[in-house]
Amino acid sequence: MKLSKKFSKLQNSRGSILVVCLVLAGLGTIGVAAWVSLLDARGHVAEQGIVATERLVRYRNSKIVAKDMAFRRRLIGADNARSVTLANDMGFAQLGASTNPLVETAATRTQKIGSQPFRAFSEELAVSVSDGDTAFNWNYQLKSANPMAYGDLLTIHNSIDAVFSSGEAPTVTGEVHVHGRAVLWPTSVQNNLSAIKAEEFYFPELSVSGMTLSHPAGGTPLAPQNFPVSPTSTGTVNTSLAGSATPIPADLHLQGYATLVSSVPSSLGGGVEQQNSYAHRLANIGDYASINATVYAYQGAVPKALGSGPDTIAASPADGSLITDINDTNISDTVLEQTLIDASPLSSDVMTALLNRTPALSLVNLLNVTNANLPLADDVNSLLNSEAYENTFPDGTQEIYNAGLGTYLISNGAGDFTLDLRDPLLPNLLLTNFTSLTIKGHPTSSSAEDDENLEPRLIVLNNDLNVKLQQINFQGFNDRRIVLAIANKNVLDNAGIIDEAGIPVTSPNARTVFQFSELDGTTISSPSWRMICELQGTIADWNLSNVQGVLTIKGGIRTDNSIHVSNTNTTRYLKLTQEDNLEDLAPFLIRHSWLEAFRVPLGN
Repeated sequence: MKLSKKFSKLQNSRGSILVVCLVLAGLGTIGVAAWVSLLDARGHVAEQGIVATERLVRYRNSKIVAKDMAFRRRLIGADNARSVTLANDMGFAQLGASTNPLVETAATRTQKIGSQPFRAFSEELAVSVSDGDTAFNWNYQLKSANPMAYGDLLTIHNSIDAVFSSGEAPTVTGEVHVHGRAVLWPTSVQNNLSAIKAEEFYFPELSVSGMTLSHPAGGTPLAPQNFPVSPTSTGTVNTSLAGSATPIPADLHLQGYATLVSSVPSSLGGGVEQQNSYAHRLANIGDYASINATVYAYQGAVPKALGSGPDTIAASPADGSLITDINDTNISDTVLEQTLIDASPLSSDVMTALLNRTPALSLVNLLNVTNANLPLADDVNSLLNSEAYENTFPDGTQEIYNAGLGTYLISNGAGDFTLDLRDPLLPNLLLTNFTSLTIKGHPTSSSAEDDENLEPRLIVLNNDLNVKLQQINFQGFNDRRIVLAIANKNVLDNAGIIDEAGIPVTSPNARTVFQFSELDGTTISSPSWRMICELQGTIADWNLSNVQGVLTIKGGIRTDNSIHVSNTNTTRYLKLTQEDNLEDLAPFLIRHSWLEAFRVPLGN
């Protein structure tokens, strides 16, 4: 039977619909399968993302723990190898053993980046941190250097005195030109009338008040260079003091506090004495003379001269005949000179008889005898440097000294001390209970240049409780590298701000005056002193009343208290420049330390 064309077309349409439905069903099945596969893949991605996030959290936790351990334990002292595992296995850090970078004396690596681009001691600290599956090795660098070594020529630290009471905020007055960088830790530093003019300023704090910043050349306004920098430490600062009404907050070693000369005494709950202070640095060096002013300074005491020789030289069997020859006026000066030289070294009794001879031996003959007996004993030096003997040779005592007697400290018996930097045999010094001191240089800047290659010297003045240094007289010019470290502990140890005379430290009477003059105390023109000056508990008054022109300190000043430069004007001011010869000076300088981290190359 032949179907009609209309029925045939309808049958074909139904077949096409079926095909389409089958196609759609197939596509739907594929789509559902794809959607299910996509959901499964997304689930795996989410799962792996959680795993990756956990690993990242563990890794970052581990790095934070490692840095915290390095900052809190390694920058301020030696430590053994140790590891830390966080709860729930959320972090792991392992640090190798380390020494104390603060007390290292070497400058072994050149630091070319960051805020401290200079040679610094660098100790490698092996660090391993984990993300839970893989250990990553890092090489931390425990670095340390004195801030004045790389251009921080004026540094004002937070004062630990302020912890005990509401003392005055550090203040800078007068005129200070810093040809380097001024670093001001406290936000409360008052730069009165733009007293500090520096080429660069740095404030470790986030904000600062009361500051006007300007450049030494013309007073051009400046902005501070507060780029990111690692926290630094000058060493441990105790977290509390026994009996103190106001305990010291924790972790002051990372907040700009410093114990530059001496640490908090154990009698006030000081705990372990920190090694990064000048009093301890002298003990570590081991080669120094310790002088307590109370032994020589009382009124009416016998004048005393200290030198490189012994206290006295004992008598010998030949002394009787030698003294007889000295007193025999019939013997010529030339014959007596040769007799004494042939018998050298002479005892103190013989040298004393020679210096007391009447008539006095001629200056040339005396010079030859003294040169043959160097170093002279201290009792002989005391006589030679006494006022009575100066009257014997009014113009000759200095000439005898220049021959090399080796007298570096003279006490007049009435509390006045004179320290002579020109002595090549000058030792490192630990001075205690000094209330005044005269430091003598050269009469001219050109003669001072002869001392630029002498060995540098560390002079530490660390007074006992309630003894405050009142004044230092700097006479002449000095080109010998010295580190002058001064601590007035009457402020720190009294748990208050009253000095030994009951005068508040905010009073001008509580200041330590730094006076500059010629050797005879008269006005000096543009003096220059090569000196790194470290001050603790000391309000310094740099008095320029006897200065004509500019007072230049080549080295710098670091302090935890106020700086006053008095009697200044547009042509008379204090100028700080950088020391350029630090090679054999490094062992003397206390340091601050900081941390830098580097990844160990792959495969290590």
